[in-house]
Amino acid sequence: MSSVQIARYIISFSWLYHGIFPKLVHIAPLEKLLTSSFGFSDDISYLITKSAGVGEVVFGITTRTGIQT
Repeated sequence: MSSVQIARYIISFSWLYHGIFPKLVHIAPLEKLLTSSFGFSDDISYLITKSAGVGEVVFGITTRTGIQT
């Protein structure tokens, strides 16, 4: 396994973890505070946080698979 593959695993794991657990499985209080500090309502903050989680998971998957954009 090359160092590039190891780096991809580590980076993709980080993106996947931070997208799934603090945003999709259970919204962390800090995430909720961050989006609500911009003046969004609770419903919109929830949607923004979930969308960010999905985006991070997609980015983690593309990082792991090595898809070039």
